[in-house]
Amino acid sequence: MQAQALIDEIRRERTVTAEDGKTYPIHKHGIDVAEGRFLTEFIAGRPNVIRTLEVGCAYGLSSLHIASALAGRPGAHHVIVDPDESTAWSGVGVTNLDRAGIDFYELREEPSEIALPQLLKEGAEFDLAFIDGWHTFDQTLIDMYYANRLVKVGGYIIIDDADWISVSKAISYFVKYPCYRIVAGAAGPVTRVVNVLWRLGKPFAELLFPRWLYDYFYGLGKYPSMVALQKVTEDNRNWKWFRSF
Repeated sequence: MQAQALIDEIRRERTVTAEDGKTYPIHKHGIDVAEGRFLTEFIAGRPNVIRTLEVGCAYGLSSLHIASALAGRPGAHHVIVDPDESTAWSGVGVTNLDRAGIDFYELREEPSEIALPQLLKEGAEFDLAFIDGWHTFDQTLIDMYYANRLVKVGGYIIIDDADWISVSKAISYFVKYPCYRIVAGAAGPVTRVVNVLWRLGKPFAELLFPRWLYDYFYGLGKYPSMVALQKVTEDNRNWKWFRSF
């Protein structure tokens, strides 16, 4: 079965199937239709993207979208980092890749704060990194920090769930790096409306809302639900670099 056909089947049935035949409802686990289309089209439109890195696999929807865009490209290789793939997710994500005939992936079942430095030590380089791991502010920042070290100049970092306050705050710091620029984003209609309202109302929100409510709307409105950044130059910040965010 081709990757896109399997994606369509999962969307239609709203379930995924493990290697032992047990099925699981997908609920909110995984990227939505708009995000999946964005991810596939983003990679498909950039033929220089050959080697990709993914933090967080779960049931494998994002992996399938990435792999469907890479399929057929000479030298394509996809590295997945997910410490819980065999346990919390019953191996469903990699089973889906196998069902789709994807044979150019590699799973590293370790926490990203261990696996990513190891990849760096091995001299690995990537054209694109997709970040959808543990969503605390500090873990997201760690994943983005190492993605920056691993992605080549001209490459991309895509961050999912950018409308979570913890993730959006991490992005707000990271986009201050002089070597990055936001190049694209994915959002459903509700998120797009919230984004517009946020931009219009942000100056008033800072003055009128209690901090917890301001942070809530910050997460919803600062960025679309998925953000793509491009690394435009080498990271040449000096040792005392800092920008407010």
